[in-house]
Amino acid sequence: MGFRLSGVFGIITLFIASFNKTRNCTLAFCLGVLSGTVFLGAILLLAGINLRDVYVYGFADNFGQGSTTDHNFLWRATQFHNLFFYSEVILFYPLAVAYVFINRKVDWLVLWAIFEFAGINIIGNYARVDLKGLLPPLSLMGSLVNARLNVPLKYSLIVIWVCFSPKIVEPFLNFTRLFTGEFQKAENYCHEPFIQPDESAGRQLGLWIRANTKPQEKVLVAGYGSQVQVYSERISPGIYFNATQTQIAKDRFYRDLSGNEPQMILVPLFPEYQQYIDADLRQYIGRLVAKDYYLDRCMFNYNVYRIKK
Repeated sequence: MGFRLSGVFGIITLFIASFNKTRNCTLAFCLGVLSGTVFLGAILLLAGINLRDVYVYGFADNFGQGSTTDHNFLWRATQFHNLFFYSEVILFYPLAVAYVFINRKVDWLVLWAIFEFAGINIIGNYARVDLKGLLPPLSLMGSLVNARLNVPLKYSLIVIWVCFSPKIVEPFLNFTRLFTGEFQKAENYCHEPFIQPDESAGRQLGLWIRANTKPQEKVLVAGYGSQVQVYSERISPGIYFNATQTQIAKDRFYRDLSGNEPQMILVPLFPEYQQYIDADLRQYIGRLVAKDYYLDRCMFNYNVYRIKK
């Protein structure tokens, strides 16, 4: 709960389910949530973190115009369809329906799934990672249906292997890529059409930044450059390492960069930067690099600017 907003929907489920036990269970659960929240807040205060900033930047500023959840109905409808009907989660739907028909009541598992589904739609980003909250109740429903119908374990494993076989080997492949990577040829970039770099190219760019800057130097990757920022192991000059475009976020971004200019700024050349980043942010960064920076090179469709000595 302390780190993902979507965690609150699972907590609501547990709170409601505690009423089906005893009053002491409900009291113990509430005290647990309250003490955990107070403990987390105390850690933040001891670390010198302003709790008001946590509320504003961690919660309140995630909603409203320009925020990460600010999308029109058409975008939401498209992403909803892609997430719930063009992903592997659709395989759980028959088992979930069978669970409801077998039990003929809304128990805590059904309630859990309903709240997690509602949470995904309320937040409205429809990222694949959001399904992590929905998969546990669906998985438990499927397991209980199999147990109720006495489906042999070997048949269940065969179905899982057939349905998820492409995904089963992905963790092993990703583990290998973590150390070896996928080398991207430089000639595929820095000429039209400017394509958005994939994860492998972002990793190479981040590692190049790390090798060509000092640990204490700050780096700004304009736009949605958090992936490159992570691999670079360099700190952003402001509190944002991905573009956030509410007015509060913009004001804080301008304030952070005023008098705290990074040693290196990377500006995307691919069209998504023009499409998704507001003009005032792009113009601010453009004025900054024109005044105090020189173009060092182009890498993976990013113009790399270094500060003038």
